[in-house]
Amino acid sequence: MLKETIPQDTIQSNDSILEFQSNQLSLISKSTIENVVSYNISGTTLRSSQITAYAAAVHFYIGHNDIANSSSSIINSEEIIYKKAFRNTGITGLISFFYCC
Repeated sequence: MLKETIPQDTIQSNDSILEFQSNQLSLISKSTIENVVSYNISGTTLRSSQITAYAAAVHFYIGHNDIANSSSSIINSEEIIYKKAFRNTGITGLISFFYCC
């Protein structure tokens, strides 16, 4: 969404540099030089130090896609087994700790 509002292939945000190719994020790197870049977004000028706050506000007000989990039956059954084992082991450990002390 940020790339759509700033028509450049390289966007600097604080000490991070975001590089885009074909409107897709291709590289994130750290900048060693502290350089202040200004961007014009819908008639408003934002400095590179303000891009993070702008992106967070856009994300908050516009929303985001829901994250979907996988629907594999193998993963789900393994997850259930491990959850039960962890819960039972934890309860047993707590009971034995308080019983022995």
